[in-house]
Amino acid sequence: MALDRNDTELEMLERGVRYRAVYERAVLAQPGANDQLRGYLDAGEQARVATTRNSVTEPGSAG
Repeated sequence: MALDRNDTELEMLERGVRYRAVYERAVLAQPGANDQLRGYLDAGEQARVATTRNSVTEPGSAG
């Protein structure tokens, strides 16, 4: 699964809509994914990283 640019989400975040997302580690390992995710986080997205099928962690936390 690729991390595609989502211009609609960025527009909605700018309007105050809250987004929550869960990303798989494999997606974040792709070249450029961290920079792209940083753009969403800076725009206001609330993101977590799936550590297993049933577990998520906050970005930047151990796990």
